[in-house]
Amino acid sequence: MYLVIKTNVPPLGYYGDMQDKDFFISYNKADEKWATWTAWTLEQAGFKVVIQAWDFRPGANFVIEMQRAASEAKRTIAILSSNYIKSSFTQPEWAAAFAKDPKGETKTLVPIVVEKCDVEGILGPIVHINLVGLDEDLAREKLIAGLEPGRAKPIVSPSFPGIASSDATVTASKEPLAWTPGGGSGPVIMRGQLPSIRREGGASAIELHLLPNPSQHLSVRKLEDLKTELVDLGRNRGFFTSTEGITSIMNDELVYCQTKEDGNSGQGAIVTRTGQRGAWITLPRDGLGSVLDFDDLKPRLENILQTLLVLPFPTADSYAFAIRIAPCMMLTLGSANILGVRTSTTMQFAMSNPDSVNVTPGDTVSATSLSQNIDAVIDELLARIRAQFAKIS
Repeated sequence: MYLVIKTNVPPLGYYGDMQDKDFFISYNKADEKWATWTAWTLEQAGFKVVIQAWDFRPGANFVIEMQRAASEAKRTIAILSSNYIKSSFTQPEWAAAFAKDPKGETKTLVPIVVEKCDVEGILGPIVHINLVGLDEDLAREKLIAGLEPGRAKPIVSPSFPGIASSDATVTASKEPLAWTPGGGSGPVIMRGQLPSIRREGGASAIELHLLPNPSQHLSVRKLEDLKTELVDLGRNRGFFTSTEGITSIMNDELVYCQTKEDGNSGQGAIVTRTGQRGAWITLPRDGLGSVLDFDDLKPRLENILQTLLVLPFPTADSYAFAIRIAPCMMLTLGSANILGVRTSTTMQFAMSNPDSVNVTPGDTVSATSLSQNIDAVIDELLARIRAQFAKIS
């Protein structure tokens, strides 16, 4: 009888050099189905994955295996849900990845949201992959696209967003821009009226609000959905940067999100149950205050308007516009190029300015005309802002 010893067989539970693993998947036991689906999908795409459900075999020391996987794998995926956030056992797993890359430069920690939940604290500012509500094919596509290196540029040309025609003699009709008397519906809720916002001070900001006519009636459930969707949309369209911390607040009448720079500056967006959709953005500034540069303002307003028009709820028949710039005490009109090189003696406006400058809703534009004539709408809004400042000059 011969005893054959196979010295080249790895021990039970051994899953290779951890430095060779692309991802360690961190999850709460309640989300194991999501974790294993994610692992399977990634390995089908050619990534190397380590996951507790498959790789931590009987007889292994769980704590040691978990510490090794969390600290040595190239990247960590956190399957985010309310179960995960509440669990004290998952915190060391994602914390190890965060400690290796606190600035997010190598994207070592990748949160994947599989359930609607409030993501706050250190995890809040990290750009995540949101799979909530997607079917399997779309979830798979979004997962792989989010984890591939480089930019998120598609491999095929995006469809042309303008007017398409089959031949030179057939053209789609374009509704001309027409303003109709009417101020929208209901009062405008401005940034300074929102819960937890202190009296406006510091950096000046411009806010733009679209008021539906007739008013809409969103469900509270829809506001709950928008609490996450507002942040995702803002980041996807460059309204928020990928590293900014965002605060989201909701009650039974409205939902809004804003950057965490402080309570009065940065950028934010709001949706109310009556269908008001609005956003604000800080104006360029230096130590002598903010500058309102109309050339700089035009692309900012266009970005706001484009973002508001793609919010995921039905459009109204028409919209009125409300604009507010505040505070104005240390606001200068001029070129943003003067920032950093000006003195107090060169400032055109200072100290005597009103608290705010407002463009009130007085007429409406149809939703179709608005979408087809955004440049003309922006030019009109800029003209109205100039007219308001002319009254105080």
